[in-house]
Amino acid sequence: MPEGYFHRLNAQSATRFWINNPTVSEAKKAIAAGAISCTTNPAYVSKLLQKDESRTSVQEAIEPVIQTIPDDQVAADLVQRKLVKLIMDLFLPLYVNNQGKAGFVSIQGNPFMDEDTDHIIKEAIDVLEEQGLDVDIRHVMLVSDIMTATGEVRQIGRHGISGEKPSVLARAAFEITVPNIVEAAIKGESDPLKGVTENVIVGQSIPIGTGLVDLYMSAPPRGKNS
Repeated sequence: MPEGYFHRLNAQSATRFWINNPTVSEAKKAIAAGAISCTTNPAYVSKLLQKDESRTSVQEAIEPVIQTIPDDQVAADLVQRKLVKLIMDLFLPLYVNNQGKAGFVSIQGNPFMDEDTDHIIKEAIDVLEEQGLDVDIRHVMLVSDIMTATGEVRQIGRHGISGEKPSVLARAAFEITVPNIVEAAIKGESDPLKGVTENVIVGQSIPIGTGLVDLYMSAPPRGKNS
C-alpha cells in the first residue's frame, strides 16, 4: 500500500490508533499501517451501504435476515453483528499475537432503545470496570439523569449537553475552544460566570457552598470592649 492517510496518522500520533466503521478493505489497510483496534456504532450498516465496495455484500447480508425476523431492531442488530464479524476475523490474529492487549473490535449499543436510565448506567459501569476504573455509581447515575432529563437521550459532548451550556467559557473549555469563542463574539454573547468551570478559568471563587455567601462584620469602636 502506498504512503497514505493511515501511514501519516501512525507516524504523527504519539499513540497507536483505532479505526471507526471500516469496510473490509479499509480495515486491512489500517492494520497494515499500524491500527491496533476498531470500533463500530449503530450507523455502521447504513455507512457501509453508502460505499460502493461494500454495498452488495451488505444487501446480501440483509436479505435473508429480514425474511426470517419480523422485528426490525432485532434484524438490524443481527445484520450489524454479521458484518462486524468480518472485521473481527481480520483483527483476531492481532489480538492473539498481542495476548489480548490489542485487536479489539467494539460494537457500540444504541441507547435510544431504552426508555429508562438503568441501561445507560449498566453500560457505563461495564465499560469503566473493563478498563479497570473505579467510579462511584452516583456519578454515573447523575450523568445518566442529565442525558435523559429532556425525555430524549442526549450525548455528553459538544453536539449534546456540553455544547448546550449557557456559559461561553464552559463550552470553550470542553472542545473546539477558538470556534466557540469566535462564534460567541460574533453573536455578542456575554458570560454570567455562574458555573464552576468558567469561574475556575477566570480565577475567582465558585458561587457554590462557601463561595455563595459573603459575610460582613462591623468592627467595634476603638476603646470599647466587644
